Amino acid sequence: LIERWDQEAQSIAYHQGKICFIDGGLPGERVRVRVTEHKAQYLKAQVVKVLTPAPERIAPACRFFGSCGGCQLHYVGAEQARQLKQQALDQQLQHQLKVKALPWQPTIADQATAYRRKARIGVWFEKKTKQFTVGFRRAGGKEITAVADCMVLSPVIAPVLPILTQTLPQLQQGDAITHVEVLDADGQAFVVVRHIRPLSAADRELLQQAWPDAHWIGEAEPDVFQPWSAQQPQPSYSLNSGLKLTFQPTDFIQVNSAVNQAMVAQAVAWLAPQPHENILDLYCGIGNFSLALAQTAAQVVGLEGVQTMVDTARQNAVQNGLTNLYFAQADLHLAWPKADWN
Repeated sequence: LIERWDQEAQSIAYHQGKICFIDGGLPGERVRVRVTEHKAQYLKAQVVKVLTPAPERIAPACRFFGSCGGCQLHYVGAEQARQLKQQALDQQLQHQLKVKALPWQPTIADQATAYRRKARIGVWFEKKTKQFTVGFRRAGGKEITAVADCMVLSPVIAPVLPILTQTLPQLQQGDAITHVEVLDADGQAFVVVRHIRPLSAADRELLQQAWPDAHWIGEAEPDVFQPWSAQQPQPSYSLNSGLKLTFQPTDFIQVNSAVNQAMVAQAVAWLAPQPHENILDLYCGIGNFSLALAQTAAQVVGLEGVQTMVDTARQNAVQNGLTNLYFAQADLHLAWPKADWN
């Protein structure tokens, strides 16, 4: 019998006095499971059959659910999934903070499909059969499982799966490609091809011809990008306040554009920065919140652990004509250093 969820969307049950973390179950359900990990203090398991389903359970809309490890909650509706996530986080925060009630505000939400603007696609070449597999990591494993289409990718980058599946077998050095990252940068598709050996000009041309609307970038070494065409634009997105943020393909950005717009607007509305106030933005990334807050505050100090993202944030401040921003690199998991911002 599943009793509750934890903060990672795993259901919690107890077996012979030992806690059991179960993937694929809902609170109140009776399920049959397969144990995947057996430790002294806990068990991990996967649902193999639902004996007594919860009222919230639905048939997954995605035909790859269960084999693909990209999504975990397609067996409940979007609103029910949000409620369960909030309940799990509420339980954890109440336990850690020793409080009995938290002032939860209305959920910031968007459509449950066709929203994701960034994704990493796995590529596996089987030497014996000379076959490519294109998709995402298998649920509960590291292998790549074939996925022909994905209902959560934005329409701008959704073509990546069939295009790669059809084009990779035509390449001379296709087996050098290990994975591909796709970006929807305000309606422009960017494709970052990670390859462990140089790709020939003919291979690059075949890929570009297969998807001419996309901007193709090679990544022979981590974070070393080589645009495949001249005068290629840098990925960017805009905020409703008129700001434009550029970023590197591997920089962290919020994957849901509409939710990000709403989050930034909500943060500005709640904080209501005044012209005499200073703001400290921790884990600021490329300045997603910092720049918006700086439009009305006296000064915003943004701290980020990744130096390349600090550099990008500084560039974004300059590009948007904001002079009241200061960005610095700091590992905030460690003791704060002696610095001007501290």
